[in-house]
Amino acid sequence: MHIEPLKNSLEEVRHSLSERLKRHGTAILDHKRTEHLMACLQTCHACTEVYLSSDLINSTTPSGLLFSYCLNTLHKLSTLQDPMWDTALVRQTVDVVSLLERCADAVEKSNTQVREKTGEDSAFLVAAKTLRELAHDWRTNSSQENQVASGSELESWGAVEPIDLSLMEFSSDFWLNVPFHL
Repeated sequence: MHIEPLKNSLEEVRHSLSERLKRHGTAILDHKRTEHLMACLQTCHACTEVYLSSDLINSTTPSGLLFSYCLNTLHKLSTLQDPMWDTALVRQTVDVVSLLERCADAVEKSNTQVREKTGEDSAFLVAAKTLRELAHDWRTNSSQENQVASGSELESWGAVEPIDLSLMEFSSDFWLNVPFHL
C-alpha cells in the first residue's frame, strides 16, 4: 500500500530536477560504463597473457575458446565507437595483432615439439599459418581508424580451409555484448 505513493513521489522528484542535475546523473552512468569497459579490457588482456605463457601443446579446447573470446573482445574494445571510450588508449595498452603473432609463434613451437616426437607436422602448423594470416588481416583492418568492427569482419578473414573459425566468432552471443551495452 506504500509502494504506489512512493513511486509517485519518485516521479515528482524526477520531473522537478533541473537539466544540469539530469546531465550529471548521465555523466555518472557514462563514467561507470567506462569503468566496466576498462575492467573488461584488463581482464581480457590478463587472460590472453596467461594463455600465451602456458605450454600450448597441453592446452585444452575450453582454454583455447576463452583465448579466442578474449581476443575478439579486445578487438571490439579497440574499435568501439563511443565518445566516452578512447580506442587509441586501448591500442596503446594492448596490441591485439602482437597477441596473434605471439600465439602463432607459440603454436609453431608446439608443432616443432610434435614433429620431433612423431616425425610429422601436426595441426599446429596449420593453426600457426592461420594465425599469421589473421594477424595480417587484423593489422590491415585496424590501420583504418574509422572502421567500425562488426561480426562479419571475422568471416572475411583469409583463413586456411582446414580450420573452422566459427568458434572464434562470438558476436551474436549476448554475454559477449553485455559490456558494450551497459
